Amino acid sequence: NTLRPRSGTGTRSRLARAFTLPELAIVLVVIGVLALLAIPAMARTRARSSRIKCVNNLKNVGLGLRIFSTDSNGAWPWQVSTNKGGSEEFLQNPSLVWPHFLALSNELSTPRIARCPNDLTGIQPATWRVATTNSAFSYFFGIDASEERPETILGGDSNLELNGQRLRSTLVTLRTNANVQFDNSRHANPPPGAGNILFGDGSVRQVTSAGLRASLVLPGNPTNSIHRWLIP
Repeated sequence: NTLRPRSGTGTRSRLARAFTLPELAIVLVVIGVLALLAIPAMARTRARSSRIKCVNNLKNVGLGLRIFSTDSNGAWPWQVSTNKGGSEEFLQNPSLVWPHFLALSNELSTPRIARCPNDLTGIQPATWRVATTNSAFSYFFGIDASEERPETILGGDSNLELNGQRLRSTLVTLRTNANVQFDNSRHANPPPGAGNILFGDGSVRQVTSAGLRASLVLPGNPTNSIHRWLIP
């Protein structure tokens, strides 16, 4: 038997099935468009995830405060002497907010719980030993809050502005008509000027800056409610 060369039909068929340059260009363009569409969706998903983590961390701070209160006859850390594990004496220097968090070191396993993932400023302390600066923490304390008055504000995101000025390392007194708002550094999308607030009953609410100002109005004294907030 004589061996004959194989027909080239298969080769021609494979070549016929290959992409031409214009077709390849179209495929690459489609892939690029799909990638561009996917990137914003992924960014929104990441932002939502960080926002949820921020809410959960604030809830855990609230839980730590309530555990401390239960063990201290209803008092918050800033109402208990340092001799008894609190931080009351540090109210004399309101620029030092971190000692009030440090008083919760038995209730919170790590200082990272007191940081919002969207807070890109300050430090990221791994242990309480190095959490000795205000920039280690992302939440303020409402020192007039009460568990018996669940509508009072116990804490919240600390990226606050008053009359357009960023508040840092201070004890600020706010009244019902205070022009206070969240800046856009953490939860800008959506919506602009949004944040989280912790109430006396331990619940956390996501609010806009308008919602934050509305929360300053307390039942029983709607025109002249007073709030004192320790802001790191």
